[in-house]
Amino acid sequence: MEICDMHVHVKEGVYELEKLNKILDEGIKKGITTFLLLDHGDRISPKKTAVLDNNNIPTFFANVDKVKREGIQVYKGIEVDFSYDEKFREEVIKTITTNKFDYVIGSVHSMNDLSEEMYYQAVIDMISVYPIDIIGHIRMNDHYMNHLERFKIIMDICRKKNIMIEINTSTRSLWNEEQLEFMHNLMKEYDVKYTIGSDAHKIEEIAVNYDLVKDYFNKKECFLNDKLYKRKNYI
Repeated sequence: MEICDMHVHVKEGVYELEKLNKILDEGIKKGITTFLLLDHGDRISPKKTAVLDNNNIPTFFANVDKVKREGIQVYKGIEVDFSYDEKFREEVIKTITTNKFDYVIGSVHSMNDLSEEMYYQAVIDMISVYPIDIIGHIRMNDHYMNHLERFKIIMDICRKKNIMIEINTSTRSLWNEEQLEFMHNLMKEYDVKYTIGSDAHKIEEIAVNYDLVKDYFNKKECFLNDKLYKRKNYI
């Protein structure tokens, strides 16, 4: 069975081969055969800083190439913030389109003061304007069924633009089984693919909670997509 972790933060691994090797070693021990290594680009929160920028992305790319293993697929990526600030968005799009990332995750971060309705609208606005491949950690809560129409809009845009939806297994963003069932059914209805990612910020978090997600998909006689969408050529 092919098992992917399509959301692993490298942090100082941008520069340190030893850190990248430790990440791969830990993931391989847990059965991971496909990795998406990445970190954050520009952040909208003044309390957070970018890990990847146009100055160090070439170093990151070169170091990931150096640690690749036989029989293990390692992709290079970035996680970008969404903002309604036009200048910020322009810089993000420039970073995405001028670097040859294998996959780009777009996430709505640091918008905790948004209402549920405004949050889901921000996801819609993000995938409408950003050339991304994966929506990161869509937030769910007890009232998600109140926003069914917005979820359908998200799915429709994903289908048209070949954007995948992440099943995030971190303790911060893990859906319960009912929420996973809801999203999985919508993805099947709209023919939208998904990725699974631990959103690991520490080595020990790689593949965290995978057993919970595997139990669900084993009941459905499936686990991961047969194939991931290939990165679109925006360059």
